[in-house]
Amino acid sequence: MESTLLLDRLIGRISTKFTEQLITESLYYNLDFLRVPKFPIYRNSSINTIDFDRSEGKFLLSGSTDSSIHIFQVDLAPDEALYYDEIEDEDDEEIKTHRYKTKALGDLNKRNHDDAHNFGVTCTKWWPFDTGMFLSSSYDGNLKIWDSATLSQAFQFELDMKINNFDISKNINSSLICVATESSHARILDIRTTSAAHTLTGHHGSLLSCKWNPRDPYVLATGSSEGEIKLWDIRMTRSCTNDLDLYKTDVQSEVPLKRKFVGAAQDIVKAHSNNVNGLEFLENGQTLVSTGTDDKIRVWNLDQSINTLLNFGPFVKNKKTIHKSMIVTPIEEMEVQYLLYPSDNGEIIMYRMSDGKLVTRLRKVNVNETLKSQNTCLTYCGFNSAVYLSGTSDGRINAWGNKRNSLIDVNDSDF
Repeated sequence: MESTLLLDRLIGRISTKFTEQLITESLYYNLDFLRVPKFPIYRNSSINTIDFDRSEGKFLLSGSTDSSIHIFQVDLAPDEALYYDEIEDEDDEEIKTHRYKTKALGDLNKRNHDDAHNFGVTCTKWWPFDTGMFLSSSYDGNLKIWDSATLSQAFQFELDMKINNFDISKNINSSLICVATESSHARILDIRTTSAAHTLTGHHGSLLSCKWNPRDPYVLATGSSEGEIKLWDIRMTRSCTNDLDLYKTDVQSEVPLKRKFVGAAQDIVKAHSNNVNGLEFLENGQTLVSTGTDDKIRVWNLDQSINTLLNFGPFVKNKKTIHKSMIVTPIEEMEVQYLLYPSDNGEIIMYRMSDGKLVTRLRKVNVNETLKSQNTCLTYCGFNSAVYLSGTSDGRINAWGNKRNSLIDVNDSDF
């Protein structure tokens, strides 16, 4: 396939960008568990959160229930010798030299670091624009900013309440962080001023998820334990601009009165019938994907504020109130977008975003592997790699991708 594409590119039939998209999309046809890279197993804790840096494509963060944060350097350079599933002797030194290389760079926990979190880590994120710092939150009520070079704490926001999730604005001119806590208020923190910039009130339950709009640095979405999803514009006096309603499926449709009696005595506009613990915007900023502990995934058209009724089938399992990380494949890497979802049944399920069609169900097959192991979090390694890393409830970090990955470096200078 690659040789034909390169020939078409060489004679000018297709562009470099289109060639790159076709090759990347082909990697999704046969996703599976990868035996490399390998990471240490943290048997006494569950991995709650992981994040792979998008600026250099080398570093992985993970946070666990035992309050520890682990930092790894991961070499994801493609190499045919990496995929050695047909080779039986894994102790062969020649094989070891060709594996994806992983190197532990740091371990921050309350046993070896005075500034480490006291309770389970709920979210870790790299600063979006470089790897000079990263952020972490915990049930101890603190959001910490770390210096990557020294692994020392640069600053700490003390919120005095459990933090369930946070998100960093991806706008380069913004320094804002939205924090979802056990209270019904969303907190907006400003790193430049090291202070709270806004408090967004209006939810009836504790906040479990939050997400900034990728197109508008002042707009965000939040999800609560009462099934609410609210959209906010922090420039406005009345910041809440919309409440998404699961019954609003058409611009002209009337919302039935029965919504007033679902799960609460108050008149609450619900997007899900239970906790909303996952949110993800598409790149256009006008489409939002949400998930809740009602075992549903919903797609919202924000232009019209309607539930699109896209059906993702019966395999969605989501019963835990912890934040659920979903990933929509980048539109710039391929024409067809997929949604990857870590289901509570231990699988990573991949759906086609356009129609909700089930594409594949990924599960690690190993006779020695406990069936109770669940994928709790998910991150994409980016750079057209089609490689994903997941954290599990039994302290493992697993890699997923195309075992026959033969991604080629497509560059205009090559032609």
